[in-house]
Amino acid sequence: MRITTPSHGDRIAVKIVSGFFLSDVVFTFLPVGVNAVLQFSFGKITPSFFIDPEWSFASIIVFGLALTRILELKVTYQRDRSANVFFLAKICILGLIAAVIGLALVQMKGAGIAVSTHCILWIQFSVLNSGLLLLFMAHLAKERFIESRNQLPQGLEPLRYLRYIVDDLQFARAKIDELTRRIAQRDSFTFSGAAEEAELGAQISRQTREVDHLINELKVSMARLECARRDWGRT
Repeated sequence: MRITTPSHGDRIAVKIVSGFFLSDVVFTFLPVGVNAVLQFSFGKITPSFFIDPEWSFASIIVFGLALTRILELKVTYQRDRSANVFFLAKICILGLIAAVIGLALVQMKGAGIAVSTHCILWIQFSVLNSGLLLLFMAHLAKERFIESRNQLPQGLEPLRYLRYIVDDLQFARAKIDELTRRIAQRDSFTFSGAAEEAELGAQISRQTREVDHLINELKVSMARLECARRDWGRT
């Protein structure tokens, strides 16, 4: 039996399904789904279901999530400080305002004020679809960015390549510093009695030897890293 490695597109598709549909979308539309199940269990779904305020609440949540995902993508991952960040944030804010307007119109109609049903439907679903599209694009851009960093494709421009290397080294340095602090927190082990020392002593000694072995492996890895850096001048 031949086992094939998932392609680049397959990995992105899986992450989109798990990170977008199974988390953000499913939980956002959970109140709408519950309302639909209740109405269906009582007989049938009435046309008023499509102008319920739950749709506007879903739009507000979607645009809030889109704003969070876009800021995460631009600031944390792409390190983008350009005007694009503020432009996309303003789009999300405008979407939030439109969703609140749709919610206000639904509440006004529920209070007996003559508001066009067609207008409510158009506002609610156009705003909701726009928010879902924006949220999906943010998820897709994030996964593509992460995948491109992991792959480091050939022909990558020098400045972008060096930025990836610097980010990876900073991440590795932070993890090593954190590990150093953890190791320094405890330099000896105490036992409640001779029985516990006899029971756990052998396991602790074995794990301590494994720690020493891994530290030596890190030294070897650092030597290979320095060698690879020195090779830059000869390529």
